[in-house]
Amino acid sequence: MTRATTQSPSMYEKTGNRPGRPPNAKGGRPVRSKSGLTVKQLKAQMGYELYPKRRKCSNCKYFTMDKIVKEMYVDYKNMFCHLGEFAVKRLSCCLEHEWKEDSDDE
Repeated sequence: MTRATTQSPSMYEKTGNRPGRPPNAKGGRPVRSKSGLTVKQLKAQMGYELYPKRRKCSNCKYFTMDKIVKEMYVDYKNMFCHLGEFAVKRLSCCLEHEWKEDSDDE
């Protein structure tokens, strides 16, 4: 009994996907919604941001802190709000938040 020399095309050759991935996974054909737009087009239309810039004390113009650079890490001390005149944490926020002009911190 001999093997046939012609083989049927593999799933990879049929769909263009890597083996083990469904046809609409990354690397395959673009996923389309009911409206006929791709996911990328829908996200752009909605203004979707993967990493949105959120309000927090560290990017407020009233926030100050001492940044101490050590050998292996950076330490933050004396985090302070000049508007309310009290100590704060970097990730907290209040209703009086105003954006810094140039936020180099995160």
